[in-house]
Amino acid sequence: MALVQVTLDYFPPSTFTHCLFLFTTKNVDKEISGASPSQRLDMMTLLAKKQPLPTAVGVTTSGRFVDKATELLNTFSNKNNVTTTTRFCFILGYDTLIRLLDPKYYHPMSVQEALHPFFQHSTLVCVDRDGYGDMDEFWQKHKEDWVNKDGKITRIVLNDPKLETISSSLVRSIISNTRSTTGVTAAAKEEELETMVDRDVAKYIRNQGLYLE
Repeated sequence: MALVQVTLDYFPPSTFTHCLFLFTTKNVDKEISGASPSQRLDMMTLLAKKQPLPTAVGVTTSGRFVDKATELLNTFSNKNNVTTTTRFCFILGYDTLIRLLDPKYYHPMSVQEALHPFFQHSTLVCVDRDGYGDMDEFWQKHKEDWVNKDGKITRIVLNDPKLETISSSLVRSIISNTRSTTGVTAAAKEEELETMVDRDVAKYIRNQGLYLE
């Protein structure tokens, strides 16, 4: 939810009209673990109800973004909701962007050739944390081809210390640690969790007993 709000704050108010939380049942390089697909959709639905834009939840079996975009274009074109000026904007993090631009997913085509149709009707927004890993080298390498070129990829650097520390790994670690604590310590962990995820989602996680292993 934070990534959506950061993106909305970055662009002019009229840039986006709708939002879609898209769940992928098949990632390109890792298996789904932890929460089940239905539980993930439940949590996405809880968040969708609180977005500032009209928001839906969708499911796709495609792992690559170029295939997701094609599915969206075909789906909405069939419903006569897509015009020549309609653009899809995918919001993602730094690690996901690295995979998206990795040549191994497009062989024997080049990345530029494979993504050309994608950028005809889609753009990317990468929300990342300054100074993370070899990030500066990565952005410099791709600056000429993609970043801020014809609006293909826009980089938004988080400048909120609170948001910069949040990660899915940290959230799962906090949840797991509550299992071995009691009393004041456990209560403090619960409060910490609700500073990182939506309160209703945190409640759902507790009720479902997720991420305790």
